[in-house]
Amino acid sequence: MRVGVLQFCPAHGEKEKNFEKVKNLVGNQKLDLLILPELFATGYLFSSPEKLIGLAERFGSDKTSLFLFALARGISGCVYGGFAELDNGVLYNSAGFFTPEGSAHLYRKLHLFDREKLIYAPGNLGAVVVEYRGVRYGLAICFDWFFPEYFRTLALMGAEVICHAANLIMPYYQKAAPIRSLENSVFILTANRTGCERDGTLELTFTGESIITDPRGALLAKADKSSETLLVVDIDPPLARNKNLTPYNNIFNDRRNDAYRLI
Repeated sequence: MRVGVLQFCPAHGEKEKNFEKVKNLVGNQKLDLLILPELFATGYLFSSPEKLIGLAERFGSDKTSLFLFALARGISGCVYGGFAELDNGVLYNSAGFFTPEGSAHLYRKLHLFDREKLIYAPGNLGAVVVEYRGVRYGLAICFDWFFPEYFRTLALMGAEVICHAANLIMPYYQKAAPIRSLENSVFILTANRTGCERDGTLELTFTGESIITDPRGALLAKADKSSETLLVVDIDPPLARNKNLTPYNNIFNDRRNDAYRLI
């Protein structure tokens, strides 16, 4: 199975320019799965909901969804990418999983980071796992990684590949990614963005270093901090179905839920 992770610097508030950049970076690649960053179409930093609401969209029918459907058809595979969702007047930091046949699945970010709490409502759809052509995909956005319970939940729901759309600004995730893969025996594909973004007096710098890790915590691919690039690797999702560390240890069966009452 051939997968791709796209790292780039979105133009703030300029959807068409970002769509064009994604198309140019992907080119004529044929992929089974492509991961795009969090909020790839609009950029990330908005000082108020009012500044974002005009760019937010309904899932499945507006510009970004139509672009991702077309991109999925173009690569002959699935695409997972983040966008600002507006549903019944409520903003969500969301991402969609789009298939080339025209189906789509929605995830709303559960764990909001920093000033996101001033812009978005927390996700209300719970953990989302999508099955497509015999592979199970867990959906995550950025700060979700900080909560091992969430990635463990996706793995317990059967996820073999975790799709992680990100706009990371702290320097910790790339160290943690191999551990998240190892402790759950899953592939994790993280598409992070690069560059700086400003809105009024607010400014953020993003860490790049998009990364792909395998069920034994091995690094399969990693971008640098600033390049706009497409990482492409071949993975074997059935490897993630083996949860045995030794002939006597299974990472799920050996859990002691009786001792974990506080969580």
